[in-house]
Amino acid sequence: MASKANKLPSLKAPKPKKERKAYPGVDGKTFGDRIREAMIYRGGQLRCEYRPTDLLREVNALANRNPDNPILSQQLLSALMKSGNESGLTALIARVCGVDPVWLTLGIGNMVQKP
Repeated sequence: MASKANKLPSLKAPKPKKERKAYPGVDGKTFGDRIREAMIYRGGQLRCEYRPTDLLREVNALANRNPDNPILSQQLLSALMKSGNESGLTALIARVCGVDPVWLTLGIGNMVQKP
């Protein structure tokens, strides 16, 4: 009688990774598109080119995080911009960029709330 320990492992092909697809909001833009647009808006406020490193620095400062223990890393920001999936950090990103968090998350309403 053969024991289970003597069984050969299965040679099944690994499952392909599920590709993450960015779904557009009601405005036809993905979350990543709206982050880029919000960064352009922030750059206009500051009258300079606003880069992802600037966004990282400001979001982490707002969250009182030091550079050694960031709440938003370069890898996470890149993933958010590519995957198009919103994050728990959306409110912080919106606040730093001066845009409406509902617009940033879903594409509903105006990018900037009128006073």
